[in-house]
Amino acid sequence: MKRLLLFAAIIAASAGNLSGSPDQSPPAHKQEVAQQSPANTSPVTVVIENAQCSEPASSPTPKTPEGNTSAEWVLVIVGLITCGVIGWQSWETRRAAKAALLNAQALINAERPWIVMTAKRTGTENTDEFMIYGEVQGRSPAKIISGWGDHITIPQVQGYKASSDGLPDEPPYNSETALTYEMLAVPGQTPFLVYAFRVSHISSDVELWRRIGAFEEVLFLFGRLIYTDILTKDSNGKPTEHETRWCFQYTPSKPEGMVTKAGKPAYNRYT
Repeated sequence: MKRLLLFAAIIAASAGNLSGSPDQSPPAHKQEVAQQSPANTSPVTVVIENAQCSEPASSPTPKTPEGNTSAEWVLVIVGLITCGVIGWQSWETRRAAKAALLNAQALINAERPWIVMTAKRTGTENTDEFMIYGEVQGRSPAKIISGWGDHITIPQVQGYKASSDGLPDEPPYNSETALTYEMLAVPGQTPFLVYAFRVSHISSDVELWRRIGAFEEVLFLFGRLIYTDILTKDSNGKPTEHETRWCFQYTPSKPEGMVTKAGKPAYNRYT
């Protein structure tokens, strides 16, 4: 009976050792197992498929074609060069046309008539008379349409740089003193009379004449001449009208007076 109990106790102890955890094995056994196990340091990838939560695969988004290919850049460069050449040709064409127009205008200006005014004194101290003459310059005749001439006196104001500074900005032309005549003036012809001024026109006014002699008043002779030429036409096909404006200042002196060219730009103009 004792032998049977001892045998059962041995069997129970053996069964307890076999059913235990590997962590409870003796240290010597653990070291032996670690030496025999091959080292595996490579990472392990775990793929988890979830069929129930998967979404339908979307089609790839098409990409916009990129315009940076060699052929496209060549076309862009060629286009820019072409535009530059066209612009340069247009600019050269305009410049050539402008130069041709200027040359043509210069030729017309050299050929067309220009009327230049001069003043000449005649008579004596008591009968001073100043004659205004017109002379054609250029290479073609001028047809005189009308003329105008008059005189004006203004006070000599101190502080003016020139006596003519006191004149009105625009000449006071009026129809009462218009010179209504027509004539044909030819280059090289003797100067023709445009306007005549006699000192006796104002010397009868003793006080005014004294003021002029004392340089307290200034006397101006001024006027204009309208003419046409045979070379140029206006927009209506008619001969172009030209204008010559003139102005002279009378200066009293002993024994004779004199006139000199004077006046504001509006009083001396050539068109």
